[in-house]
Parts: sequence; C-alpha cells; structure tokens
Amino acid sequence: MDTGLNKNLPRGYKLTLLAILLFISWQCSIVSGFKLRSGLTYVNLKNDIAENITLHAHCRSADDDLGPKIISYGQIIEWWFIINLFETTLFWCNLWYVADSEGGVVSGSGDIFRVKQLKGCDDKCDCYRAARKDGVHSYKLHPQPEDYILFGWMS
Repeated sequence: MDTGLNKNLPRGYKLTLLAILLFISWQCSIVSGFKLRSGLTYVNLKNDIAENITLHAHCRSADDDLGPKIISYGQIIEWWFIINLFETTLFWCNLWYVADSEGGVVSGSGDIFRVKQLKGCDDKCDCYRAARKDGVHSYKLHPQPEDYILFGWMS
C-alpha cells in the first residue's frame, strides 16, 4: 500500500525530519529499574551507613524524577538512562537518615551522576555509589579500585 508520502516530500525534508527524530530520541532519557539492553548507563546507590539505619533518597534529573525511595541497610536502588546527545546528563539526590534514637537527622544533597565526572563508573557504564557515615562515595572495583567522596553530609 502506497501512502503517497514519499512522492509528496522532497528528499531534503525527509532528511531533516529524520535528523529531528534522531535528535529528540537522544534527548529523551529513559529510566527504569532493570537492565534491558547495552548502551545504557546504570547508577547503583547502596545504603552502607550502618545496621538499623534506613536511608531516604529522592533522586532526579532535569527530565526524570525517580520519586522518594527508602533504602534499608545493605540494600541498593538502581536506575538506568541514556546519556543525552550533548553529554550534559546529570542526576542529583537529596538523602537523609535518622542518626540516633533521639531523632537527629543527617542530610545531604549533591550530584550522584555527571557525565563529565565518570569516576566510579566501570567500563560497562555501571556507576556505583554508597551512602556511608562520612558522606556519599563513588567507587568501583574493576579495572582499578577507586573510592572517593562525591559529597558529605550537611548536618
């Protein structure tokens, strides 16, 4: 069945339309909780503070809001996305936990993923983050072990 679309549009318009569609598809990030295909970047955030400490996290980018999450000690939340065409993809998180039985709250906020700062990401684009007593760390085990603080706690 011929729709006549190919006959009505000049070749330059078709190429422009194709370029616009490719641009839009690269600009839209996709977020989910599981791995589907290669070419994606994964961020894993682990609660490594202490036993009986529950971490509260709210992470987002300019395009995606992951919503509030509660992470028990030793647990991990993971999300994936496609880095945009201009490599400006950025995720940041607001994190907090109750530090003692008297209700002392410890909180922090900062960039959890930035394209220009891929330390803590392995060759497969898996990026590991851990909330610890001194702040939020970025780490990786392979090919070279690395561990450094992304941001500290404010209170």
